[in-house]
Parts: sequence; structure tokens; C-alpha cells
Amino acid sequence: MELAPDILIIPVPGHSKGHTVLLYKNKFLFTGGYLAWSSKNQQLIAFRDYCWYSFAEQIKSMQKLFNYTFEWLLPGHGRRYHSSAETMKQQMQKCLTWMKSL
Repeated sequence: MELAPDILIIPVPGHSKGHTVLLYKNKFLFTGGYLAWSSKNQQLIAFRDYCWYSFAEQIKSMQKLFNYTFEWLLPGHGRRYHSSAETMKQQMQKCLTWMKSL
């Protein structure tokens, strides 16, 4: 859903039933409690222990989110992350693989 020019609201249920993320200019992704950077693991992580709705739905939402391009991940909790759009896609794929292994 387009909120304004260059701002998309993307529904990504999982963390909560009605969770959304905001994508600004296909560059900045504001994720709330949905996704963050783990400096310990050096990868993007989804918070399974803080998934209040459905981790299976969160995996589906991550697959959907994979279709968007961004360079900055700006979480409400956890560390932010900046990289090229190509590296971000690789990190998203790595996170999806990890999520599916749990």
C-alpha cells in the first residue's frame, strides 16, 4: 500500500497479526520488532522468542519481503544494518534459510 510518494506500507504478519514495515525510497526499511542485525552472528535475524503471532507466517512474510529492494534495515529493537542492495538480498536469503531450519 502506498502511504505517500516513495513510502510503502508492507503487511508482514508474523511478529504480530497486523505487523507492517515501512519502505522509504526503496532504500530504508523500518522493521519495528520484526527483523534486526545480529552483530554476534553477523547476519539478519528474526526474533522467534518475541514472535507474538506465528513464526510460520513470519517466514511467509519474509519470503514476500525478499521481493523488495533496500539498503538500510532500521529496526525498532536490535541493531541497524547498512549494505548494498545485493548484499542485503544475500542476507535476507541467509536469514530465511536460518528461519526455516528452526
